[in-house]
Amino acid sequence: MRMNVCNEWTQIYFPNFWSALQSKDTEELVREMRQIKGKFSPDSDGVSDLKTCHRFIGRLRRQFLMALELRSKQEFAGLFGRKRSALIRLRVSDQTVYAVLDSGADSSLLGSSLARRLGLYHTIDTRRKWRRKTTGFGGEKRSVGQIHALDMELESGRGLRFPFSVIEGFGNILILGLDFLEWFQCCIDFNEKTLLSRAKPVATATAGPMVSAKGVPDLEEFLEKRDYSGAIALLQ
Repeated sequence: MRMNVCNEWTQIYFPNFWSALQSKDTEELVREMRQIKGKFSPDSDGVSDLKTCHRFIGRLRRQFLMALELRSKQEFAGLFGRKRSALIRLRVSDQTVYAVLDSGADSSLLGSSLARRLGLYHTIDTRRKWRRKTTGFGGEKRSVGQIHALDMELESGRGLRFPFSVIEGFGNILILGLDFLEWFQCCIDFNEKTLLSRAKPVATATAGPMVSAKGVPDLEEFLEKRDYSGAIALLQ
């Protein structure tokens, strides 16, 4: 991968040198190496042969990338190094549950251990048609079944019902996927760090402020080690 990137860099920024390299024309290669040395390193012996020329081009590339990195950090100050998770609090079975807003997940998911904790395991439809696989960039997990209508309450006091697939090995986690966000016409106000629902009959309802995962049992570790990048689909 690294070699392919370096080769592409050489083709774009040193096309004549690359052509000479591909043609294996020794005289042309020597001429191009001299030109590279004269333009970028006239006072050094760093481009004396083919091997050192490749190394020199690699150093130029690293310097270019470092300059881009510096400019990016200046332009997007405060963006890098922050861990982000869009979380809201819900009440389910008279318990507080932290839900991850994940528009990259096609379906809303509930961890099997959370279902047990909430006393919902008996409501899971475990018929074969609901025991499906979940797949994402991190691999596959098994759905143990479906909760057809999970009752939840937002911090604003508004009640909601929605179906969830129950996933084995997902911990005490509840994920509100794209299906949930679309059904309730949700949008995230990042300035106010608030989830809004425009679904009827309530024109605009606040789901409550988004919160940090820090200090939340199980959740901080899950988000740190989760083996999916956001995009999850259910397969029949």
